[in-house]
Amino acid sequence: GTSMIVSYAWLDAYVSRDTSLPLKDTLVNTPRHQASLWIRHDLTALPGVGVGIGVFAVGSREAELPNTWTIPGYTRVDASA
Repeated sequence: GTSMIVSYAWLDAYVSRDTSLPLKDTLVNTPRHQASLWIRHDLTALPGVGVGIGVFAVGSREAELPNTWTIPGYTRVDASA
């Protein structure tokens, strides 16, 4: 059999109240978009053995408060056997 796991997160985390930070600044290390996909296939010839591949993507995010520079997003590919 083959199985698949798909996930997505949309985060809108920002400063809503503060006396020293600009309002609406995005929180540190909080990407707005994050997604993953994982597919696994069990081998019928070898019970209990399977192979899989997955992709994990994270959008850009702020590095500090107040927001003065951004950490770029990235995509990672994983495999298993």
